[in-house]
Amino acid sequence: MADEEKAEEEEVPEEISEEKIASGLSGLDKTRDGKSVVMTKLNLPSMKLGDLTPLALLNHVRHIDVSGNLIKDLSPLLGLTDMLSLNASGNKIEAVTLPAMPYLQLLDLSNNQIKGSFACPSMPHLRHLLLSQNEIDGVSGLDQNTQLQKLELHQNKLANCDGVGLPSVRQLTLHGNELTTIKGLENLTFPTALNLTGNQLASVEEVVAAMPGGVVDLDVQENPLMEAEFDRVKVLVLMQRLKVLNAAPVTEEEAAAADLIINPPPAEEENAA
Repeated sequence: MADEEKAEEEEVPEEISEEKIASGLSGLDKTRDGKSVVMTKLNLPSMKLGDLTPLALLNHVRHIDVSGNLIKDLSPLLGLTDMLSLNASGNKIEAVTLPAMPYLQLLDLSNNQIKGSFACPSMPHLRHLLLSQNEIDGVSGLDQNTQLQKLELHQNKLANCDGVGLPSVRQLTLHGNELTTIKGLENLTFPTALNLTGNQLASVEEVVAAMPGGVVDLDVQENPLMEAEFDRVKVLVLMQRLKVLNAAPVTEEEAAAADLIINPPPAEEENAA
């Protein structure tokens, strides 16, 4: 009975007509060779689209938004090698095998149903990779993308940070995973804030040992390490640079208490008899 109700509720994808394609095209610009002009943007969000095959010949399109549809297969778009950005968030994609896309700068696959390990090929211009709200339990190949600056991996099933701590990354999201360790993040150089809430981190010491040097805002709420009495001053002793801990600013009193532990006053000499 439940399966029948689910089948009845499942939305039926609509076809992509020539009229829909025409209405979604914009952004008149020159072709790469400069010999003609073409429409370079295609916006088809929230239209219950499923099969993208009719889009496979739009070689001139550089920016595509097909978010909020019923898409399960991205492959018709992956031959469009001139693409600069692809937003396919909010669909029903369970797996994707990406080719090397030489010009792609932004790829948004958030809020899909991608399972298992996500493999990213070398894309020399990729700057933003958005993979949040999936079921990803591992990532590979990111080290080939040396221009990557924004990496969103929150609300997945990652148990570790293997392959994630790239020196180029400026923004990284990891909350809502299954992390038991953050080893590998020590190579990060730019992020100043790190939200690790909703994971499985059990040791403050281990978290601090792998903490990137620039982090001054750390949130580790909703982890096993919070179940025991959480000592903010102890964390500040281990990370003196912190300005915000668990969404609360470090107080002058806390900073002073930590400093007193780090730099205790010299013991008073006994008065001479």
